[in-house]
Amino acid sequence: LEAEDDERQEEAACGDGRPMLAPHGPALSVQLRRVRLRLREFLATQAAAGKSVPMQRTALGLHPTMRWTIRFGKWLATTRITAPRASRWHATE
Repeated sequence: LEAEDDERQEEAACGDGRPMLAPHGPALSVQLRRVRLRLREFLATQAAAGKSVPMQRTALGLHPTMRWTIRFGKWLATTRITAPRASRWHATE
């Protein structure tokens, strides 16, 4: 039973030759660049306030803590540069 489980684990680790994530298109690339720019802006405001990013070590390296990530998400949602499409749609009515 244990040997069978080991075989399944090895088989799962081998993969099927396909990348785990599908390559993204140009629209997603643009959105990712915008988020990266906004992240730099957020980090600059945090640095000006004398705050740093708390990091935690994981198996994949150092990453910001979940609490910090949520704080960035809230900041991102509340400091929009452009109005959401829904508000532009309501303005035309």
